[in-house]
Amino acid sequence: MPLPFADLGDVVRISQAAERLGYHSVWGNDHITAPRYVREAHANQPRFFEPLITLAYVAAHTTTIRLGTAVLVMPMREPVYLAKQVATLDHASHGRVLLGVGVGAYREELEAIKPTMPRLTDIFQTYLRELRVSDLNGSAGLFRLKEELTRRVNTVISPSQVNAVLFKEIVIQ
Repeated sequence: MPLPFADLGDVVRISQAAERLGYHSVWGNDHITAPRYVREAHANQPRFFEPLITLAYVAAHTTTIRLGTAVLVMPMREPVYLAKQVATLDHASHGRVLLGVGVGAYREELEAIKPTMPRLTDIFQTYLRELRVSDLNGSAGLFRLKEELTRRVNTVISPSQVNAVLFKEIVIQ
């Protein structure tokens, strides 16, 4: 996938061109944040889209090109949920997924996030306990929830930064 400033339209156009030209596969890598050397080389914060969602988008716009992950960072992912995501993508793409997993490419990425996980979990749980059902009404409510959680995460992991949080599911009781 193009680095570092492509939008999803660019990713689809490049993937479709690769498919027309007979390329075997397109690949996406997995980063929570941009590596230091990339941040230092560019004035604007580069975009690193989540690879499975990006590849699902590519799958919807292509028919034959294989879809690879190079590599998914396992310490950052819950294995059972990841298995379900990959199986769903493989089924939806008619068996085109090439899965690569590993422990990560950038030590700074793991070092920046891993030590804060207990604190991040506490912050998420505390904030979620404070919410009322009415706080989540409609897309504006979900937007505010994501914005607040992103702000709280960035407070914990500073000077590193994430651009958004992803929900596995929201169950309102």
